[in-house]
Amino acid sequence: MNGVIVARVRSLLTAANMPDSLWGEAFDFTVEVINISESSALNGDTTYFRRFGSKPDVNLLRSVVFVFTPKKLRANKLENPGKPGIFLGYAKHSESYRVLNLTNGKINEVR
Repeated sequence: MNGVIVARVRSLLTAANMPDSLWGEAFDFTVEVINISESSALNGDTTYFRRFGSKPDVNLLRSVVFVFTPKKLRANKLENPGKPGIFLGYAKHSESYRVLNLTNGKINEVR
């Protein structure tokens, strides 16, 4: 399984043209996707279902996001409140997304 995960991480980084420094984010996302994907080894169940006894909520899946900028940090009231970002995965302890802010290069957890 480790070889499968590493191959998927490498594919994600290459397809998204992301630097190798984000391998940890790609790894976490890959494992999350594997856990919510059906598996023939589990007779069509997901790892998530086998562990928690319920189907995973896939409504949170996203690919393109915008990072919200609070009013006090905007230059003026006409400035777009959203900054472009790349979805990296899910926060571990909240219902937030981990997003690479393309404006400043920081990873933010946003809702």
